[in-house]
Amino acid sequence: MTPNTSEKSCSVLPAGHVQAIHFQPVSQLIRKLGGNPESVFRMLNLSEALLQDSAAVLPLSLAGELLAHSARETGCEHFGLLLGSLGGLDQLGLIANLMAKQPTIGDALATLVQFHHITNRTGLALLRQDKEDAYLEFCSMESNFRGFRHFHEGVMAIALNIMRSLSHAGWTPTAVYFSHRPPKNPQTYARFFGAPCYFNTAHAELQFPAALLLAPNAAMNASSITFLEMNTLEMSALDWLERARRTAYSLVARGDCNQPRFASALGISVRTMNRRLEQSGVSYFDILDNARYVVSRKLIRETDMPLKDIAAALSYTDASSFTRAFRRWSGVTPEQWRKARCS
Repeated sequence: MTPNTSEKSCSVLPAGHVQAIHFQPVSQLIRKLGGNPESVFRMLNLSEALLQDSAAVLPLSLAGELLAHSARETGCEHFGLLLGSLGGLDQLGLIANLMAKQPTIGDALATLVQFHHITNRTGLALLRQDKEDAYLEFCSMESNFRGFRHFHEGVMAIALNIMRSLSHAGWTPTAVYFSHRPPKNPQTYARFFGAPCYFNTAHAELQFPAALLLAPNAAMNASSITFLEMNTLEMSALDWLERARRTAYSLVARGDCNQPRFASALGISVRTMNRRLEQSGVSYFDILDNARYVVSRKLIRETDMPLKDIAAALSYTDASSFTRAFRRWSGVTPEQWRKARCS
């Protein structure tokens, strides 16, 4: 695919793309690890200069290829983690400015969840909590690409740095969860995050005490929002159907999607929701099926989770119901799909 560029004054990110400048340190990191960045860029027919352009965007598949080839060139299985460690709150641009206007860590994270699409149109940031714990989760709505693991590990490393900016430099999570297979050296990950790390899980998230959500935002700067920021927010607003699809995905990822909850998350009644979806040429079940298919492919391809656990994560009553649905979506069983892509 060919990378795209846009005018610097327009910050609207195309669907399925990420900002190229997030990958600016790739060359330096490859060299530091003893590799040759020129060979990586040549193999991908990608200009290294593109990553210096704040207005450039990359298709997610190309970004994943860049990370996969970089990891292979350097022999570093945690290349994505190291790249993400170089990023943080300052990479979020307008979102960081909006987060800095919030009084508490919880308010800042809620802002990140609301406007995450401005900097990443390929995934979702989610925040949930139970009585004692909170979870900051990142879901990729597109996972069937090479380099997914490296990409997602980078996102989790950036999330750690964001939390440290909002709290304090030495902040560590209670635990970290990855929705991919264990690496050869999981101890590296535990040392990096300063917390137990778990793999082959349904969610990729940082766990921490829920009480932290009420703590003061260490990055707070109560300046007023500018006209340019307001204009950017208006320009980047999602159309209704994309918002509906992202909402369905977030609920499916949490294992908690039904029509009343879906409509409530959109702020409308079930009747109005169905009418709007029909006007858009889709149904609730179309959107639900698509979200389940995307999440299931990620878990089948990237983890060793038993099919019964994947079925449960997607709110199926049993593995056979999930198998029938997956065969309807893909034409093959989940076992066949996993074998074809993981052999």
